[in-house]
Amino acid sequence: TMFGQMAHRTFNYSWLLVPRNEIESQEVKAICDTLSYYQLPGRSTESFLQFLDIPLHFTIKYLWSGRVNRYIEQPNRCVLSNITVTYGGSSRAQRHLDGAPIEVGLDLTFMEVEPLIRNKFNSNHSLSGGDKVKADQIELNNLKNVTETFGGGDV
Repeated sequence: TMFGQMAHRTFNYSWLLVPRNEIESQEVKAICDTLSYYQLPGRSTESFLQFLDIPLHFTIKYLWSGRVNRYIEQPNRCVLSNITVTYGGSSRAQRHLDGAPIEVGLDLTFMEVEPLIRNKFNSNHSLSGGDKVKADQIELNNLKNVTETFGGGDV
């Protein structure tokens, strides 16, 4: 069959953090520890049963001049599915005098908790996380322009 399953989209981000002093080294450590903490599931107990809670959700927004950038597709709610912290980077043996690494590589993978579907068009006809608009709420003239642009048929 052509259609197998809906995949949850992932978003990858990578940073190279280069602390210049002890205060910045502590801030980098706090960032890495906090993200690692929120990636993990919690544990709840009810009587003698124990359950793992889903990891906390993240809301990612791409901004431009302090506003949501409407030209970039915004992710739905995500979980942090993978975090890789590389201490030392290309200079693994080099450390500050207090033992802190001179650079830290931080690689994050976020995965949406729900797949993106066609019903997620907002009133501006751009895909946006969590916005649900029924098809009959979209102006037919604008939808016709979109389908003609992409080679679609009559609306």
